[in-house]
Amino acid sequence: MQAGAAAELPGGSKSELGVSKIRELNSYSKTQATLILASRLSTTPENLMNTLPVLMQELVGFFIIEAHVLRTMPDFRSQRDVDELWDEMRKRIVEIMGQGLKGCAEPEVFLESKTNVLLFVQTLEVRSSAY
Repeated sequence: MQAGAAAELPGGSKSELGVSKIRELNSYSKTQATLILASRLSTTPENLMNTLPVLMQELVGFFIIEAHVLRTMPDFRSQRDVDELWDEMRKRIVEIMGQGLKGCAEPEVFLESKTNVLLFVQTLEVRSSAY
């Protein structure tokens, strides 16, 4: 049995304790992702150039770990769980960037934001193709 997988009972069903633990850890993962974004909710044009690179790095790291867990422990978390978490985080990233760029008239901030997003996407594409 893989570490973190629910214990199999005769007949192939997972124990209630194992299923409960998996649900608890999945909930923890969602909470962790939410905390990464929570401190950036008050992003402004003045702090976006400092906030965005760190946010993108933290999210890349988070989803690289999620992809590794998904690949190495398929009974622990489903692709659907990771996809739903990604969809939620993607929407929140757009909100944070929208708030950070709202009312901004500095082309440098827009260009730097675009560069950060492109690096973020390229990193995730390279990592996903490695799996």
